[in-house]
Amino acid sequence: MTHRPRKRFGQNFLHDPRVIARIVAAIDPQPTDHLVEIGPGQGAITVELLKAAGRLEAVELDRDLIEPLKAKCA
Repeated sequence: MTHRPRKRFGQNFLHDPRVIARIVAAIDPQPTDHLVEIGPGQGAITVELLKAAGRLEAVELDRDLIEPLKAKCA
């Protein structure tokens, strides 16, 4: 998916797998955790959190990203 980051939303999309892995490791999600991700964007961290967390809710303001994010995380 190609989505140009929108300045008004302050969007910056992560792509570097090493950075994503470090962020997820710092969060250290557990199967009993209920997490909330604000601004999941294209889901780079979301997908990894879903693998480990018991429950994850994501809040995205950019309507153009919601359906692709749902598809990616289904």
